[in-house]
Amino acid sequence: MIEVKNLSLSYKKREVLNVKELIINDKDKIALAGLNGAGKTTLAEILIGVKGYYKGELNYKKDYIYNAVFQDCNFVADCKIKDIFYLYCDLYNIKMDHKKIFEEYDLLKVENNLYKRLSGGQQQKFKFLIALLNEPNFLLLDEITTALDYDWRVRIIEIIKQKIQNNDMNLLLISHNPEEIAHLCNRIVLLQDGSVFKDEKITGTYEEKIKQIKEVFGHNV
Repeated sequence: MIEVKNLSLSYKKREVLNVKELIINDKDKIALAGLNGAGKTTLAEILIGVKGYYKGELNYKKDYIYNAVFQDCNFVADCKIKDIFYLYCDLYNIKMDHKKIFEEYDLLKVENNLYKRLSGGQQQKFKFLIALLNEPNFLLLDEITTALDYDWRVRIIEIIKQKIQNNDMNLLLISHNPEEIAHLCNRIVLLQDGSVFKDEKITGTYEEKIKQIKEVFGHNV
């Protein structure tokens, strides 16, 4: 569980985040939504420990293994993706052959390509497979299906569903897509001007979740 109290962060005297209270329970699958500039990425970065300089309380009741895919997160552009893969395997102390997993993600044919030479969809798939290498139990995904074609959007959602169903993973999904959220999440935290505007559970069938999500969103995404 993660407890957030009176969390605030400002840039050049402009307050961009002001969260009075937020509790993330174990196994929560949360969609973090809101208009551009609402503070979604800033809050997510604080929660997984990649951004400091905030004020307030952030208490962790459990040791989490984090990983993330951010929209603006990239790798060394002039490295082959095969070499990047093995660098992360070494970092996580994992013994794994790249060929099988690259084939699963349709990246084997570009294994020797520089990261910067990949298409947007290939880069997104590569970032996602790297994020799963250390078997995180707290996974942050920021607009994960960006740049993917329809077939791969469906496949990525299915992979995430399998991951969150088979273990105690917490998911924090930054998304404006009701379909993604209905498939993957049981709760929506809607930010407005850096504060929590709504915090709602979503339950029931897929169709019932879609209806609830649209009601929560209103005109705020």
